[in-house]
Amino acid sequence: SFFIYFKNHTDFDGQVCLDNACCTLFYNAKINALGIIWKCPPTSEQYRQVFIKSLEIMMLYHTPYWISDMRKQGAISVEDQKWMFREIFPASVQHGLKKGVCIYDPNQHNEDYRERLRQTSLTLGIETLFFQSYQAAEKWIEIQTELKNQAT
Repeated sequence: SFFIYFKNHTDFDGQVCLDNACCTLFYNAKINALGIIWKCPPTSEQYRQVFIKSLEIMMLYHTPYWISDMRKQGAISVEDQKWMFREIFPASVQHGLKKGVCIYDPNQHNEDYRERLRQTSLTLGIETLFFQSYQAAEKWIEIQTELKNQAT
């Protein structure tokens, strides 16, 4: 026999899929959401690797919700943003992504990035909202899930 141990994180509920120096990628089955918590600004290579891994998990779980805690993400190059919008977002939509929530710090002054993210998401049919806490973002997803369940 063998054992699998998962780290216990207090910031979120879910299974850790990837945990490295720059981020934690997780799947929360309770709300059927894939999420990422950035720990520091990633290099271009780290950024792309984590989104490739995210897409692999999206293909596995077909989750309709995405959570991104961008408070420690730092600035992302426009080239890497365009790559994500061109490669990752369309493929994620094909595998079930419908709504995204991002957690941000208003002191980051990244309004242009958030607006570009929101507009690009909309063109692909992804509703994207921004919150200042993980708990508020998760609560919004819980409400969306309840509304969907009531409608079926």
